[in-house]
Amino acid sequence: MAALSDPLEICVKASVTVPNKLGDCPFTQRVLLTLEEKNLPYDTKLVDLANKPEWFLKINPEGKVPVIKLDEKWIGDSDAITQALDEKFPEPPLATPPEKASAGSKIFSSFIGFLKSKDPNDGTDEALLNELVSFNDYIKENGPLYQWRTNFCGRLVPWPKTLPYGDFIGTL
Repeated sequence: MAALSDPLEICVKASVTVPNKLGDCPFTQRVLLTLEEKNLPYDTKLVDLANKPEWFLKINPEGKVPVIKLDEKWIGDSDAITQALDEKFPEPPLATPPEKASAGSKIFSSFIGFLKSKDPNDGTDEALLNELVSFNDYIKENGPLYQWRTNFCGRLVPWPKTLPYGDFIGTL
């Protein structure tokens, strides 16, 4: 693993209601979770997105957060940032191992089929139950699907893209 002499600089959304606090940006939360999981030091710079400072627009003309400085280059977009961090700092690996990536992959489509069904006898409830039982059996046999040093559930990739968890990072 590459060593860091200084903390990584990351620009994040400032709270709109509480001064000097992290805002509710799920993309920022995703990157901060990655930094925490990889145990990398970082220095946050809070950015008021309603009144973007000139220094921020100079490093990121699009004015979006998060933005992180890695190898003297500013990188935007949480996908690009987490990928770059995983490449530069591969331990611990945060990607789902390929042999486990498809486990439970049919649950969502089975659930949608169940929700859209108007016929109580069409078998969509059984299909969903079968997928859930199959996934549960897989977890019992193979252990957890994701590698975490902390004990909370969720997958790093989609979770913060869909649910804003506010000032969660301080609880790690």
